[in-house]
Amino acid sequence: MDISVERIFDKETITKCIIPLFDDIVEDGTGINALDGYVDVLKDLWVSIHAGVELVGVVQFKPYNRTMLEIHPFIQKPFRKYSEKAGKASLKYASTHAPKMYNSIITNIPASKRYASLFARKIGFKEIGRYKDGFFKDEAHCDMVLFQRGIF
Repeated sequence: MDISVERIFDKETITKCIIPLFDDIVEDGTGINALDGYVDVLKDLWVSIHAGVELVGVVQFKPYNRTMLEIHPFIQKPFRKYSEKAGKASLKYASTHAPKMYNSIITNIPASKRYASLFARKIGFKEIGRYKDGFFKDEAHCDMVLFQRGIF
């Protein structure tokens, strides 16, 4: 099935994609109010990803500093079979629509989220470091793994 990507400004659609994933992606003790002010469609680049007419998910690209963007993909669970295509398509979109001052993209993934790390590697990210015990989930600390790739 063809994957399409377009910029999205609809905060409600974005939030509806994030909320079902919330407990999986946040540290223990984080309340839903953590999303208050998180979705900024003017400052950040949010894209929606579709497989045909189905909304697969949304991806956030936000400035990390003056040369790097940070990526946060939110792929809905029923559509995980499209994750690799969706991730690559969103990166391609960012490479043509983000300001040219950005030359790389980073992401942080808890070491306990093995499938998320495999996904990052499949779409071209490489591990560049770790924050030791940088994430607290399921009543245990784990490392936060840092990944980076070029934007193009």
